[in-house]
Amino acid sequence: MSMKYECWAYKNGKPDKMVNVVADNKSEAEALAWEKFKALGIKPDSVNCKWYKWRVEWSTLQTTFLNNSHFRETINNELGNKMKKIIFTIVLLCNFLYAEEVKQKTDDELIAEFMRLDQQIAEEKKKQEEAIAKTQAKQRELESAIKVNEKLDELLGVLSKDK
Repeated sequence: MSMKYECWAYKNGKPDKMVNVVADNKSEAEALAWEKFKALGIKPDSVNCKWYKWRVEWSTLQTTFLNNSHFRETINNELGNKMKKIIFTIVLLCNFLYAEEVKQKTDDELIAEFMRLDQQIAEEKKKQEEAIAKTQAKQRELESAIKVNEKLDELLGVLSKDK
């Protein structure tokens, strides 16, 4: 059965880059990861893959179940209350398992994940700054066009008075 793996390229003993692959086992995942890294121009010293455990989030459950009309009808009766408790237990269990997975990560893996998130934040800030700069430029263009329009109206008003 194919599963999703998170694979890290290590350089100088530290995690450097990460890719996701789908494979039947860990060795196949590592082989696929080597190919992906090679295609990306990354030359790691080693590659380490681990099975990417899924976790259930409440929003996913809400979208899946609560938007289902049959489920909404069922949830209003006694059976529905039991189902609520079961779903809540599943959410707690999955989030607990995810927390346990985080505890098992090495310091290097946590640092690499933090650095990746920090890089994403920096990229988003850069995009936001570029959007603000574009908006300000458009605002200046608009103000300039308004001034030109006012001058034209003023000149047309003067010309019409002269006639």
